[in-house]
Amino acid sequence: MEQDEDRCIYLNIGGKKYKTSAKTIRKYPDSKLAKMLDNTIPNLLDKKGRYFIDRNGEHFQYVLDYMRLGELNLPADSPLCIMLEKEAKFFELPEMEKKCLHYKDNLQRDEFAALYQKAFG
Repeated sequence: MEQDEDRCIYLNIGGKKYKTSAKTIRKYPDSKLAKMLDNTIPNLLDKKGRYFIDRNGEHFQYVLDYMRLGELNLPADSPLCIMLEKEAKFFELPEMEKKCLHYKDNLQRDEFAALYQKAFG
């Protein structure tokens, strides 16, 4: 298993290529990626043998960063959290989903405060 953890995993997410380690993916054993890696759910490989997932490749960089670091790194006012919440749900990462909801709540609160300030000075 130790050797397997060091193995590079190649991903094709919506046409965008990523490389990570099995260790990073297995940090979240209940995630869709870990299940794909362990062949407990069906997976699709592209012509070069990369795991193919038909999702937004640009958004996936944040999913992979979350899996690497265990934290969601977005600007506080980023509307990306709305889309990433959907990605977290798809990839079966409930803690990331909760963090996205937290960001979204803060974003909505900040937007409301800005509108209130503009309307009532």
